[in-house]
Amino acid sequence: MGFGANIPTSLWVETVSTTNYLINMSPTRANGGLSPHQQLFRVPLDFHHLRVFGCVSFVHISVHNAKWSPKSSHYVFIGYNSTSKGYCCFLLENNKVIVFKDVIFYEDHFGFPPITITISTIVEPCITPPKS
Repeated sequence: MGFGANIPTSLWVETVSTTNYLINMSPTRANGGLSPHQQLFRVPLDFHHLRVFGCVSFVHISVHNAKWSPKSSHYVFIGYNSTSKGYCCFLLENNKVIVFKDVIFYEDHFGFPPITITISTIVEPCITPPKS
C-alpha cells in the first residue's frame, strides 16, 4: 500500500494505521463471514466511505479572501480518523496531516510523484568462475 502510492517513509505510521483499519473492516471465514468490526459493534458493514489510499483529494476552503480566490486546496488522502468520521489528508506544501469531512477524491490519480531508482555503478557478479 505504501509502496504502490509512493508514500514517503515519514507517513508510514498513517499507512500502518489505515491498513489496520481496513483489516478490521474486512470479513473473514474464521469469524463466519463477519468482520472484527461487526463482531465488536454489532452493526452491518458499510463500505461507501472507503477510498483509494494515496489518491489526490481536494478539500473545501471555508474562508475566501476574494470572489475569484480558490475554493479548494490540494491534498493527498492518507487514512481515516480514529476519533471522528473524517478523512486524514496530507498537505504537500507544509507537510501537515489534517482531518476533513468535506473532501472530493480523484481515486485514479496519486498525489506523490513516482520514485525512480537509478543504478550508477556496475554490479559485480556474486559468483566468480574458478581460475583454471
